[in-house]
Amino acid sequence: MRWNWVGIVVMALACAGPERGVRAAEATLTIQVEDVEGRPVRDARLRVLRTDDPEETPVQSGTTDRQGLARMHPAAGRYVVRVDAKDFVSLLRADVRVAPAASAHLGLRLRHAVRIEGRVRDAAGKPVADARWLLIPSDGTAPRLETRSDAQGRFHFEGVLPGPAVLRGFKPGRSPVRMELTLPRPELTVTMGGLGSLRIQTRDPQGRPLPGKPQVLPPDGEEFVLSIDSRFGESQDPLIHPGLPAGRYRVKASYSPVPDCKWTRTVSVDVLPDQQTQVTVGFEDVAPMPAWRGRAVDRGGRGLGGVKLSSELGPRGFEVEGLHAYCQSVTDPEGNFVLAAPLPGPVSLYLEGGGPRSWGLVEPREAWSDAPWVFQSHGGTLRGRVLDSQGRPVERFRVSDWPFESAEGRYVMDTFYEQTYQWIIDAEGFATAILRAQGRAHEDAFAPDVILDAGRPLQGRVVAADGRTGVPQQRVVMLDDSEHYLRPPPASARSVTTDARGYFRFEHVPARRQFLLVEGKERGTALRRLEPAEDTVELRLAPAAELSGVVTVHASVPLAGMEVDVYCEGGAKESTQTDARGRYALRAPAERECFAHVSERSSLDTLMNPPRPVVFSPQRIQLAAGSRARLDFEARRGPASLHLHSPAYSEILKLLLLPWDVPMPETTQALDALELASIDEDPGITEANAEVLAPAMVSFSAPDRIYSEMPLGHYTLFLLAERNGGSHVLRVPVDLTRTGMHPLELSDPMKGGATVFPR
Repeated sequence: MRWNWVGIVVMALACAGPERGVRAAEATLTIQVEDVEGRPVRDARLRVLRTDDPEETPVQSGTTDRQGLARMHPAAGRYVVRVDAKDFVSLLRADVRVAPAASAHLGLRLRHAVRIEGRVRDAAGKPVADARWLLIPSDGTAPRLETRSDAQGRFHFEGVLPGPAVLRGFKPGRSPVRMELTLPRPELTVTMGGLGSLRIQTRDPQGRPLPGKPQVLPPDGEEFVLSIDSRFGESQDPLIHPGLPAGRYRVKASYSPVPDCKWTRTVSVDVLPDQQTQVTVGFEDVAPMPAWRGRAVDRGGRGLGGVKLSSELGPRGFEVEGLHAYCQSVTDPEGNFVLAAPLPGPVSLYLEGGGPRSWGLVEPREAWSDAPWVFQSHGGTLRGRVLDSQGRPVERFRVSDWPFESAEGRYVMDTFYEQTYQWIIDAEGFATAILRAQGRAHEDAFAPDVILDAGRPLQGRVVAADGRTGVPQQRVVMLDDSEHYLRPPPASARSVTTDARGYFRFEHVPARRQFLLVEGKERGTALRRLEPAEDTVELRLAPAAELSGVVTVHASVPLAGMEVDVYCEGGAKESTQTDARGRYALRAPAERECFAHVSERSSLDTLMNPPRPVVFSPQRIQLAAGSRARLDFEARRGPASLHLHSPAYSEILKLLLLPWDVPMPETTQALDALELASIDEDPGITEANAEVLAPAMVSFSAPDRIYSEMPLGHYTLFLLAERNGGSHVLRVPVDLTRTGMHPLELSDPMKGGATVFPR
């Protein structure tokens, strides 16, 4: 399949001649270091670091002379430069680009710094040695500083930026310290207390102690729960949790007035150093209502019998303070139910079972009442049968990887949206069949009977590139037309293995177009379309092609540590990284449509004030078997940028941006082809908690997506929401014919107007 109209840059690939990569010739980098008044700073220490790993050993080091000058001679590349000087704030300049054999000049201005001294004592006035201290300036461009206290409890920081900052101290076995400061200031005197303890009491509505173990969530919000020491068992005595660092904790306790109801309450408490803090989690203010009777019915007034009914009141989740109640009951055949100990107030009811996964109220209520409670299913169902050609039920089969076993050949599939659903029906001894049926969101629907037949046999052979030699022990996979393009073969895909002479045989081939796939890494690969009338086939393995090139900015500055990914028809993917000279090499599948993508995977986002990443557009390739081809990448440089704001669920919204006016695809396969060719968005923002000593990096699925450095022109954006067996797609024309930033608010494909592509 060819997508020339997509408009991605196509590069003619031929056998490579002499290497045209960026030369490794040294350049001259002259660095001028001055203070904010423009005076030279002598004896400043300079380090040139690799962009792809700025924590490693410097590429070059040096110091400035009396004029504040230093000359470095790094190889061409992209670097981070760090400068440290006495009485100045350290400076890190990222994204310093050096071209081969060029003379570049870099001017750096340092801000004057102050020295901060302090000492730390315990509550008795004794020095606290070996405590770790972290100073975090509020100015995000200044580095945070670390030190330790000595045997006398003294510590100091050099190179501190004047202004507001946060001081944090840590030591095992002691409570942490946090102070907000304005610098400079006289010597700090800090008290670092010991650990505290928590005495917990729990009370039922009558004020009596409750059995059980309350739970404690640490103040830093870590995803684990500390339980009270098991030696307290089920005792009704107050429970004590010793050895807690000072801070605000959340304590959760539960009470079950009857077996089918559970109330929980979460409260916050401040634990103080060297003290025992008492907290009571009680239910004295809760007055339960008497047992309540009701009836659950559907929209037609029919009783919903034999399903589990759950009632909830209040906020859910350990992090949320307050009262939460949960009760369960099972409806009788007429839909009647009894909740033994409900609570007054706004209530949430839902059902589980009886076909769809769950049911919710059509109209939520603010309080209990005697009127029937009307529910609708959160999802509908499609029900159907699978029969053989004689009309007999097929008892064991799979519906798109979901196994079913039914003496009557029946199946039930959930449907959460009103759309056409498409599933592959697979049963042993039969050819696969495609089921397409219309499903509805809140209703049970019935699909036409699926009639399976035995299909036809297919005889084939896998041969080497010479077209004669059979290749043994090769796995041949048969895929449906809708499965082959983008994703790797599913685990359930039908496959056979070639014999000693390379022959293979499929017994039950359907009378519709299929694809045959062989992924023999050493001998080569094959991807061939199989037409409905074919009963013999030969698959010739195409040896992988060797693809290499260089990744640069301005066609001169090599970029190290860039990720190079090649995605191909048939679900194949090959990846590598560029070396220090921006070079890469990989083996790519041959005789298939592929797209090569380059993205930045460096450590720049761990730095203060990281630069915007360099970005690239994908390139389409189709390589000859066993060939050697060259493909160079130059960072994209356009005057426009596209800023997209998507709904809150953006982590499950896929965006495909393509140049020019691209029509809505007609098939799922064509949609998959667009995904291979789509332009990559800028790498996501990565943030760290600056007040943690060893910050854990957290990638945020922010609702904002950015495409920067875009050439002027017209583009097409496709919004994909993958839901319940289908891709819901909106097409949005994008006009980037003016320079600058172009904001665009995205719509929700699930709220109407989307084209649905069955999966």
